[in-house]
Amino acid sequence: MNYRLLLFTGLTSLMLSLSACSQDTPVPTTPKPSHDASHEVEFTVKVENLSGSSDLNTNLSPLVWQVGSQALFTLNQPAGANLERLAEDGNPDPLLQSLTESLKGKLDSALAAGQSASFSFKAKPGVKLSFATMFGQSNDLFIGPANGSISLFDAQNEPIAPTDLSVAIYDAGTEVNQVPGKGADQTPRQAQPNTGTAESQNVRLLSSVNDGFTYPAVNQLIRVSLSHNHEHDDHDHDDHDHDDNEHAH
Repeated sequence: MNYRLLLFTGLTSLMLSLSACSQDTPVPTTPKPSHDASHEVEFTVKVENLSGSSDLNTNLSPLVWQVGSQALFTLNQPAGANLERLAEDGNPDPLLQSLTESLKGKLDSALAAGQSASFSFKAKPGVKLSFATMFGQSNDLFIGPANGSISLFDAQNEPIAPTDLSVAIYDAGTEVNQVPGKGADQTPRQAQPNTGTAESQNVRLLSSVNDGFTYPAVNQLIRVSLSHNHEHDDHDHDDHDHDDNEHAH
């Protein structure tokens, strides 16, 4: 028996088999976007005031929102006069009027404890949502996205899953803090707008402010939830604010 021939034949068969397996193995590729950049999705955002079950019942000012490339505020930067008016006095109009994004708006009224409201808009991949509402029982605190803004689509141009958005309490740094819920220069008690002692600080997370006061956790004050409606994707509709008698899918 020719053992050399058998060995050569066996090795040849093994090499051919490995080569075939190698050719059959798919080469990893980067996932392609599921949709192109022109794909539009209808989103609905619901805002709920949960403070009735906290230690500090508070109103939330009319929330201002925009969708685009910019956030309404920047951490460790000055708030600016328009955000100051929202954070100190609950006045949304100067901030809303200063925004340059085409997708923007405000809720029609403040939200008392237990109340909620919603707004809807259509957006394409590549944009972010930003918003701000005053923590009413304070001198210049406001609530906004934990990172300033939220990306509405993932890397594959898919809308993010329906979720409760991560939010945080910020100090605008424009007015000295007083005892929350008791300060004479806070909106429910001040004689007129812009009456507190001014300060010149940057926007900061409340958690980094050492004012000696105790505040409820943000999840005891507000819930902001986002959903999207695939049934209306790529179909024209009017942007609108609406109350909770309308159903968000």
